[in-house]
Amino acid sequence: KKNNEKSIEAGSWLLLGTILGKTDPLKINKAEECILKAIEIHKGLKTKAYYSLGHLYLGQLYLNAGKKDKALDNLKKAEGMFREMGMDYWLGKAREVLRAV
Repeated sequence: KKNNEKSIEAGSWLLLGTILGKTDPLKINKAEECILKAIEIHKGLKTKAYYSLGHLYLGQLYLNAGKKDKALDNLKKAEGMFREMGMDYWLGKAREVLRAV
């Protein structure tokens, strides 16, 4: 943040949110906050490939928390963006998680 490295900052927020969501179910709100912050920064930077990953990870977080509607919404967003950008590996991952919903 001090060096204005927005992309690295966003990646750090995404990683932190994902780790919190997988390691401590009681910190779901903090995990959600971190991932949303990452998505917001990447949208501002217009790095669509990265904020689509944010939606995938947010969808996984919501699914693990039993929030299926929110999970579905984010996973479908991610799926659409991955398809549009030709990100086949991540498209497969999104569809894998969608099957679990």
